[in-house]
Amino acid sequence: MDKDHWFCMGDNRQLSIDSRTSMVSDVSKNQIEGTIILRIWPLNKFRIIQ
Repeated sequence: MDKDHWFCMGDNRQLSIDSRTSMVSDVSKNQIEGTIILRIWPLNKFRIIQ
């Protein structure tokens, strides 16, 4: 996998579609949209990000 691509996991429901399926595969960095609001890992850096 290229360093500018990400492996995305679904929410573990039966109909979850994520990087494990050929429909999605890995996602390029420029395809990702969103804002981080909470970091939970690593645990020593757990915090709300605004």
